[in-house]
Amino acid sequence: MYTRCYETLPKGGVLVNGDFIKPDGTDWEYEPGRFAIDHHLELLRNAGFSNPRSLAHFEPNIEDPKGHENYACMFAMR
Repeated sequence: MYTRCYETLPKGGVLVNGDFIKPDGTDWEYEPGRFAIDHHLELLRNAGFSNPRSLAHFEPNIEDPKGHENYACMFAMR
């Protein structure tokens, strides 16, 4: 998905993505497709984005997470 976004955005374009994540420090088994923030940032770099970063981690809960918790906002520039 990030590669397609990179290909679509013009040079200087900005990608802001909000997604559910697997928070650091948890042993909880999440549904497939939830990645740690570091993995999202690695995928963004591999797609060609420069200086990707996480802007915020919302509703962190590693002890007893609910499906609506643990989401983050990632930012990257083409």
